[in-house]
Amino acid sequence: MDFLQILLLLMTGLVVGFYSGIMGTGGNVILIPILDALLAARGVHNEELVKSVIAHSLMVTLFNGIFISYRQYRTNNFYPKEAIITAFLGVLTAFFTTHFITSGDWYDKKKFNIVFVTMLLLLVIKLFTDRKSGVIETKERSNTLLFLLTGGITGILTSLSGMGGGILLIPAFTDGMKMSIRKAASISISAIALLALPISLQYLTTKPPKNFPTLPLPIGYFSFGMILPILLGMFVAAPFGVKIAHKIHPLTLRFIFAGIIAVLCIKTIFDIITN
Repeated sequence: MDFLQILLLLMTGLVVGFYSGIMGTGGNVILIPILDALLAARGVHNEELVKSVIAHSLMVTLFNGIFISYRQYRTNNFYPKEAIITAFLGVLTAFFTTHFITSGDWYDKKKFNIVFVTMLLLLVIKLFTDRKSGVIETKERSNTLLFLLTGGITGILTSLSGMGGGILLIPAFTDGMKMSIRKAASISISAIALLALPISLQYLTTKPPKNFPTLPLPIGYFSFGMILPILLGMFVAAPFGVKIAHKIHPLTLRFIFAGIIAVLCIKTIFDIITN
C-alpha cells in the first residue's frame, strides 16, 4: 500500500470523524459508501464486497464504541448494566445473522442496498419527528423486556446493514422509557460496541474465497492496513466536529444531515434500479 492510498484512508477517517463529531452519530452512514468505493477499487465485488464492507464498518464501530464508552465512563455518564441487558439478546441475533451471511452467497449487493436505503429513510424519519424526545425532563420508566427486544432487533439490522443501530436504540430509550438523550446515547454506543464484537470476530475467523483480492495486513475479511488509518483520522477529527457543532444552529445541522442522506438515498436507489 503506497503513500497516496494511506493518505486517502486517513482523509476518509478525518471526514467520518468530523461528521461523527458534528452530527453526534457513529458516522457509518458516511463510512459505508466510502468503504464500498475503496474496496470495489481494489477488486472486491458483489457478495464478497458486501461482507467486506460490513466487516470493516463494524470493526471501526467496535473501536469507536470502546473509545467513546471510555470517555463516557470518565465523565460519569456510563451505564454498563443497561448496555449489557440491551446487548444480551442482540449478541445472539447478530451472531446467527452474521453466520447466515458468511456461510453463503445469498446476501448480494442489491439486497444490501435495499437494507441500507431503508436504514437511511429511517434516519430521515427520526431526524424530523424526534425533535424533543429526551430533551424535556420526564420520569424514566425502565423496561427490561424493551431493552432485550430492541437489542435483539438491532443485532439483526446491524449485521445486515453494517450500521450501528442507534436509530433504533435511542428512540426506544427516549420515547419508550423516557430517558434523557444523554443517557440514551451512552447506553446505545456501549451496546452497539458489544453487538459489533461477535460480528467482527466472525469476519476475523472466516476465510475469504481463493479469488478474494489481497488487501494490506489481512486477517479474515479485514484489512487492518485500511482500518488503522481510518481510525486515526476519526480520533483526530471528531473533537473538532464537536466544537463546530456547538457553534451551529441545530436546524442547520438537520438540513446538512438531510442533504447528505438525500444524496446517499438517490445514489443507492439508482444502484438498486440499474443492477
